[in-house]
Amino acid sequence: MALGTTSPSLVRRRIATRLGAVAVWTGGSGPDVVLWHGMFVSSSSWRDVVAELRTTRTVWVIDGPGFGASDPLRRRTSIAECAEVAVEILDGLGLHEPVDWVGNAWGGHVGMQLAATTERIARLVAVSAPVRPSARRMALRFMNLVMRVLGPTEAVLAVLLDLQLTAASRELPERRAIVESAVGSAQRRSLSLASASFVLDRKDATAQLGAITAPVLFVASDDRVEWTPDDAAAAASMTVRGDWTVIPGARTLIPVEQPHALVEVLQEFWAATPAEPIHPTRRRVRSIRK
Repeated sequence: MALGTTSPSLVRRRIATRLGAVAVWTGGSGPDVVLWHGMFVSSSSWRDVVAELRTTRTVWVIDGPGFGASDPLRRRTSIAECAEVAVEILDGLGLHEPVDWVGNAWGGHVGMQLAATTERIARLVAVSAPVRPSARRMALRFMNLVMRVLGPTEAVLAVLLDLQLTAASRELPERRAIVESAVGSAQRRSLSLASASFVLDRKDATAQLGAITAPVLFVASDDRVEWTPDDAAAAASMTVRGDWTVIPGARTLIPVEQPHALVEVLQEFWAATPAEPIHPTRRRVRSIRK
């Protein structure tokens, strides 16, 4: 399920990239903001966030390669190559000036890579995006093997739902459906390639944080062991202009579980943080507390 299914007033564009055609949904008016979702969901995970943002911003919502209305993945790739794809997408959309980027998990990892290696990011918000590889690699490797052979079985879906949503949210069919529909509609091989490329092969991003000179906000939840408030604060301290905040009542899919709180955080960050360049030797770290 892609965003256009739940927000039919948005316009879809398809941008040719090295990883196939990527769908981008757009609407609203005002300064541009680009949204890239997390793993095992699609652009539909931004539905409630987009509903609020589009009143004051022009939103560009990407279906990551292999998910939603984008082409399936045909080969193994990487976060680094996704950042190159992001440049192709921005160019294809005519967004040649630096943009505000909001990425959830996978999208946050792509945003960090993009901000560290290019000047295409004006301000970066990385939502529930751990900078270190997952500590559950053995379990995730087994899950990926099952997906490759059998597809998203009930057991696999149970694991994915547990990774993405709090126990309370897993009881809500409309929230479960965001994960179940995205995984269920993805091609089996593409899903396995995505899991291998963006979860199992994801590298430690700690060393590149110092290269991010754009203002960056790291958003943690209160229910994700792999990305705690302390982790977000530590990551912020390694960047040139790093902030961090915590949104309670969520796990990985903060845009799904706490969309209004996330929008409030975004608006506060943008209002308080000019996007002008800053010299890499100047550092400032603070926390936004809700």
